[in-house]
This record gives sequence, structure tokens and C-alpha cells, in this order.
Amino acid sequence: MNSVRSPICGACSATPAFATPGRWSGPTTSGSWKATADPVHPIQSLPMYPHPTGIPNWVEPQDEFNGEISESSASASGDGARPGQGEAAAVDRESEFDATRQYFRELGKSRLLSADEEKYYGRLVRQGNASARITLIESNLRLVVSLARHYQHRGLPLLDLIEEGNLGLMRAVEKFDPERGFRSSTYAAWWIRQNIERALINQVRIVRLPIHVARDVSRCLRAYRELARQLAREPRPADIAGLLHDVPARVERLLTLIEPLDSLDAPLPSCADSTLSDFLADDAAQPIVDHLQAVAMVATVDQWLGQLDQRQRHIVIHRYGLHDHEPKTLERIAAGLNLTRERVRQLQAEALERLGRILRKQGYTAGDWFD
Repeated sequence: MNSVRSPICGACSATPAFATPGRWSGPTTSGSWKATADPVHPIQSLPMYPHPTGIPNWVEPQDEFNGEISESSASASGDGARPGQGEAAAVDRESEFDATRQYFRELGKSRLLSADEEKYYGRLVRQGNASARITLIESNLRLVVSLARHYQHRGLPLLDLIEEGNLGLMRAVEKFDPERGFRSSTYAAWWIRQNIERALINQVRIVRLPIHVARDVSRCLRAYRELARQLAREPRPADIAGLLHDVPARVERLLTLIEPLDSLDAPLPSCADSTLSDFLADDAAQPIVDHLQAVAMVATVDQWLGQLDQRQRHIVIHRYGLHDHEPKTLERIAAGLNLTRERVRQLQAEALERLGRILRKQGYTAGDWFD
């Protein structure tokens, strides 16, 4: 069998082999899969996982997060390439489709286990039998795909969802106790859903939300949709807070977390050479006119200081904190120049008088610079 990247975690020693996709033709039995020749997409051709009672075991996930917090980010971080990437995006989609089709083509080779067989292999797993562990995992892989399909279009590709679900399945097999009387699929479904939901919370958003915050956001979204149906208008934060018995300010803050996030370094669809940060203005930045005026002022002051002698220039710069120096007292300047405080004061007065003459000669007054 050709080796392909499979969503099966590398913890298994080999990629399990599975047959051509089939469809579930009836309830309950492990032989109730039959092949189909319909030219359909492999995802559509995948059968639902049959429950031993004849009731499909893929009921709509009743997860506590329900995936709502990821829906707003799906367009930014998940199920496809960005618009404008052209042929590269088409190649990526085709490669992903081929990998999905190959994986689903292999799914049918492992048969479903009966209740007695599950107990038998479950007991072996608890004794540390690696082969029994792989057998029990492979028999439940269809369940993983069936559950993963309900989490599509929320930010992660289907193969990633399946891989996360398989990790949950492996954990479920390790903890499965066959003596409790329930089927492995019933027990594993909870671990599979939990692993997929945690992956959506941890991987989809650019800024990860803590689990308890994600739960609260999910509750707000469910309340929002319920109130929208009842009120026939857009619910306000106060309406949602009343239904959830919460504070309106907190509900409003949680609703702001639903907004999709974009990276400032992400290339723009219309111009791959530019990023979003190139087109965002900094509200805290200095206006360009003030900036140019400040640059011209610094250059002019430097020109005037250049007309002073070295000691006078040193005293003015350090006394008034020019050129990013810290303003100093006369005593500190005097200690650095090995002069007395009075002599430094005299040199400062001479320097300021000379600068005043320079300003008046060029037609300036002190008010032009310091008012």
C-alpha cells in the first residue's frame, strides 16, 4: 500500500488499511456496509456510524462550546486559501482533496466489532496488548469522521479535525472499561468531541481564549440567536444579560470577543506585497507638520550652538538637557569641567547672551520659539 499522510496519529505503529467508501445499508450489524459506485465526493459517500441499537450514533454534537466562537474566524484561518493566491491555492485544495479521498478510500477495510469482541479486545488493552489497542482504534475510526464532519467550516480543515478526533479516540481506548456494560463508541464519542472542541478553541483564533471564557462566549451566542427568533429584532446586551442572569457590561465585553481577528502582517488579497499595517494610521503619532517643524527646529538650534565655543556649548547642552542629555545642576557641570560653580554660571550667562544676539540678528525673538 502506498504510504500517505494519514490523520491517524503517529502513535499507531502503522497506518491502518481501509477499503473503498461504502454506505450504511441498514441497522445494527457489522456487515451492514455495502460498496457504492456512485461518483460522489468521498465526504458525502462516507456512511454514518451504526449504533448497536440501529440508531445512528452521530447526533448533533451537544458540546458545551458548540463551535460558535470559531465560526467568525473560519474565513481567516481555516478551510481554504486566501483569495488572490491563484494557482497555488488551487494546487493546495487539490492536494487536500486527494489526501481526504485517499483516507476515506481506506476506511472500509477494518470491520466493526460486536459487543463481545469489544469486551474481548478491551480487556486485552487493559493488559497492555498493543495489537488489541490498534484493533479497537481502527474499528471506531468511522465514528471519528462522522463526528468531525459536524465541526467543518469553523476554522480547521476536515483532515485536521479528524486527526484531533483520532487523538481523542486513542485516549478513550486507553481508558475504556469493558466491564461497565456500554459500547466503546458511546464512551469514545465524548473524548472525540472534547478533543475536537479544544483544538478549535486553541488553534483557530489568532489570540486564544481561555476555556472558561470560550464557554461564556458560546452561551452568549446561543442566547443571542434564541432572542433573535423570539423578538424578531437584534437583541441588545441587556436582553442577553437578562436571559443569562448576567451583567450587561460583561455580556457586551464577551460579544466583542466574537469579532474576527486579522494579523497586521498578513498580505492583502489585492496586493501580496503590502500588509494590513501599511494602510492603518497611528492615531497616537505626531502630525507630519509638527514633526517636520520639530526637525527643522533641532537643526536650527544645532547651527546656533555651533557658533559658541566648546565650553559654552557643553554648558548649555547639559544645563538644559539638549541632545537627549539629562538636565544637570551647575554643581554637577562644574565638577565635570573642573571649574567652580560661579565660573560655570558666568559662562552660561555669556552663552545665553550670545545666543540672544544670534536670534535678534536673524530676526527672531524669544517668544517666537518658546510661546
